[in-house]
Amino acid sequence: MSKFLRLAAVMLVAALGFASNNAFALAIGLSQVTSALSGAGPLFIQYTNAEQFSATNAITSGGAPEGNWGILQLTSIVQGTALSPTGSDIQGGGTPIFFDQASGGQITGIFWGIQVNPANPTQATSGFMDLYWQTGTSVNVGTEISSGLNLAKRTAADQYTGFTTGTLLAHLAFADGVLGNGTGVTISTGVVPGSADGTAKSYQNVLLTGGLWQDLLNTDYFTLDPNNLPMASRDIRTDSNFSTNGATAWSVAGTNIIGLRSNDPVRAFTVPEPSSLALFGLALLGLGVGALRRRGTV
Repeated sequence: MSKFLRLAAVMLVAALGFASNNAFALAIGLSQVTSALSGAGPLFIQYTNAEQFSATNAITSGGAPEGNWGILQLTSIVQGTALSPTGSDIQGGGTPIFFDQASGGQITGIFWGIQVNPANPTQATSGFMDLYWQTGTSVNVGTEISSGLNLAKRTAADQYTGFTTGTLLAHLAFADGVLGNGTGVTISTGVVPGSADGTAKSYQNVLLTGGLWQDLLNTDYFTLDPNNLPMASRDIRTDSNFSTNGATAWSVAGTNIIGLRSNDPVRAFTVPEPSSLALFGLALLGLGVGALRRRGTV
């Protein structure tokens, strides 16, 4: 191996080692969190929800009739481990990247427009989700769900005061896949919410309509459904562990609209941004040109 190739190999290993050792340290501020997520690979994300559910799509505040909507607050993002087979799932336990407020800000959002199937309320279709970065805030899902008066903060289908301001990170659409391609079912659970605690499974795709993280999250990583059968690729996988415990303030008396709270492990996968790859390639190219000039061949 030539001196140039050996030097290039050493530099490549050093660069990758630097990225590995620094990208996954707890990031502070939006720019550092964004940088740490770029190329982080598998991610395990936790967030808490406050939401409403109606088996007959009786919810009307904030927009057209719907069966499920809610607000969310990310509590942590850690480096995960991709499980086998590739494209199936991701588990947590890795180095932290983001913690709520400890990283210099909060990631909040709203999901809405979910239509429950009245004939089978364990299934739902459609739905959207927006994620925002907020600096200098201290909103809390637990505080919001403690009072029914806070429902007045939903001023539009996709707006809730205190949770939908700041920098838009991503606009997501719930996508089918939990029951197979083409079914149109975007959320599936084993029990009707309100009858017992349960887990709702879903996938989301990034919509390229703006958002600072849309390119980071738009990776089509998940290609296998919960039974590890092939499906159309999806960007994000979510399990929503829901309960009525502590959420009765968001229930509406005399209706079938109930309040729920949930804790959702979310899995995603990020790759380096094209600009990062280009800069790394230029650095190696510059290294090569410099070495050749020193040898008098350029």
